[in-house]
This record gives sequence, structure tokens and C-alpha cells, in this order.
Amino acid sequence: MDTDPIAVVSTLIEAGSIDTVYRDLYLGRAQTLLSPLISLEDFHRLEQQQAALAELPLAVARALEKGDWPLVKELSQRADAVKQVVTSEAKRLATARGVYAVTDVQLDPFCHSLQKFTRVSTRDLPALRSRIVEELTALEQSDVPWRDFYAGRRAAFQTRAPIDWEAAPTGGVASTSPDSGWAHMAFGGHLGAGVQLPGSGQGSVHFMFGGQFTGSTAPGSVGVGLAAWTGGTQRLARL
Repeated sequence: MDTDPIAVVSTLIEAGSIDTVYRDLYLGRAQTLLSPLISLEDFHRLEQQQAALAELPLAVARALEKGDWPLVKELSQRADAVKQVVTSEAKRLATARGVYAVTDVQLDPFCHSLQKFTRVSTRDLPALRSRIVEELTALEQSDVPWRDFYAGRRAAFQTRAPIDWEAAPTGGVASTSPDSGWAHMAFGGHLGAGVQLPGSGQGSVHFMFGGQFTGSTAPGSVGVGLAAWTGGTQRLARL
């Protein structure tokens, strides 16, 4: 069991890059665990120091050309000091960048309708699913307050029916068997990714847009819900 906070944060970042429907939750939890070790302000300061370190050799060279030896000495000492700080914080800085400087949008690699964008091969999906299951299992042990969430997501991946992408429709919903409670959707250019929420009943299909709103349909009924996480507890209101 790895309880090193930086290692846990790294695992959360990786899990969020695979289980993309809940990526905002993984990153939110990662920030909670990371902030006592390196705050957003600390991160920006280290980024500035790293940028300054890259510019110092040029400043030293200019001072040498001018024969300004006191400045050469000062800049060289400054470069050594900054390099020592940046080097000692390299691991934490790299991890923090994956939490505080996220600018990309991760698409669901298991969604058939998005395959041409994710470029994840069908034959790579079993290994990808095994990896997320391993990561969620590790998180269950190392991040106990959120154990129920990780267990629910792990169970969803483990019980997910295989995707028959050869038979999947191309224009609307690409899904596994409805009995599994899973579906992936893309409507009118608005991306939606299907999830099997922990505790969802068999035959239900849940979908989410923008990481906030979920809808649910089951045989013979239509439901709409709002999924929210407060203190690690999931609430699902259904009509």
C-alpha cells in the first residue's frame, strides 16, 4: 500500500486520464491531497524559478562578454541556488503540473464514436481497462476516505460487458448491452460519455454532459438526475 501523497496524486491523475467521465473528481481530489505539500502559489513560484534558470546562462554569457566579473559571479551563484531548488522539487513540480496546469480535454477511450479522435486501438482497450482497475484498487487502499468512490468505479469497469464495436451504430449511441447499464453517446456535436454509476440498477443507461448533469433511461421509463459529490459521498436525484 503506497500512502506517499505524491504517488497517490500521480495515480489520481493517471486514473482521470482513463476514466475521463469523472476526471474532474479525480483532479479535485488530487488538488486536495497536493495543496498541503505544494500550493498553487508554490507551483507558480517554482515555474518562474525554472523559467529564470533557463535564462541565466545567457545572462552569464553577456556578462562575460562585457568583462563584468562581479556580475558573472553573482549570476553563477544565483544559477546554482535556483538549480538546486528546482532539482530538489522536480518530482513534486512535475506532479503539480498535472493538477494545476491542466489545459487539455481528455476523451473517453472506451467510446466507439470518439475512437477516431482518441486514436486508441480496439485491441488496446483490454489492457487499458486492466490498468484502470489496478489503479483504482491501489487508490482504494491508499486513499481510504474516498474508498467507496474508487470501489464503485472499479466495479463498473470490471463488470462492464465487452463492446461489440463492429455492430455499433455510427450516428447516435454506441453502447454495450443495455442490460449492463452502460452506454456512450454523442449528440449533435455535444459529447456525452456513458457511465454505470455505483449502485445503478440493471437495464439503466446513464449519461453525462460537462461532468455535472446525468440523465437516466430504463426500460419503460425516463429519468433525469443530477449527480454531485460532497465530502466523497455521491448523491443522485432522479425523477
